[in-house]
Amino acid sequence: MVKYFKAIIKVGFKIIFAYFSYMRKYAKHPERYPLQERWDRYSKLARAVLASFNVELHVQGLSFIQTRQTQFIIGNHLSFMDPVILLAISRKPIIFVAKKESRKFPFVGKTIVGIGGLFLDREALKQEVKIMIEVRRQLTQEARSVAMFPEGTRNTSYNQPIAPFKAGTFKYALQTKTPIVAFAMVGQQFVLDKRVKWKKYPIYVKFAAPELPESAQKDTIKAGEFYHQQVKYLFDEIRPRYETQMKVVVDKKVQRKFLTL
Repeated sequence: MVKYFKAIIKVGFKIIFAYFSYMRKYAKHPERYPLQERWDRYSKLARAVLASFNVELHVQGLSFIQTRQTQFIIGNHLSFMDPVILLAISRKPIIFVAKKESRKFPFVGKTIVGIGGLFLDREALKQEVKIMIEVRRQLTQEARSVAMFPEGTRNTSYNQPIAPFKAGTFKYALQTKTPIVAFAMVGQQFVLDKRVKWKKYPIYVKFAAPELPESAQKDTIKAGEFYHQQVKYLFDEIRPRYETQMKVVVDKKVQRKFLTL
């Protein structure tokens, strides 16, 4: 709880100020304000939140998602911090597709709405279809991207393998021929973990260049399999660097412990 208390002291006022100065109005009438304006404000706040937890970001391939071209961004899912990190590092707006439960989270729900995010209820077929059609519409807009986590749920362990990707995730990206950018993150799951109390929290992120083999350009199952392997490859690349960095942050005893979480 100590790290939460420290974070609140560092950034609590900024969040409260943001809530009353722009969060509520952006969430109530997002269409009245330019998307880039909304994104820039929330991005700045996200960077302040990460700084309050002493997060150190190590990002590779960021230029792949900073073009004006509309893109579909997919990656592994380890923590509620995942969209916060993307929000903090990207200067181009990203439309997040989140679970319906996220809408009820304090501040988080209004942030997602404020930047044009969508809430998906996989148990309600009609609602899911409606949201995915909106995803398709967003993929035809300019100067923005859409982000989803194809695993469908968060991993619960550092050593848990990346779950298979849901093929339907890629349907409209393939239909609209939207470039798909894969990424992998590691380390973000420990930021909010009550069992972990470190002075710094390094997080490694790596984006890949947009690519899709011709054989998978019209096949969602093959696309899912291809990007699952690509994300796994990226994760396997950055994981050793992350673990090397952890040796600087924590002692050997703690190092062994966090690897089993």
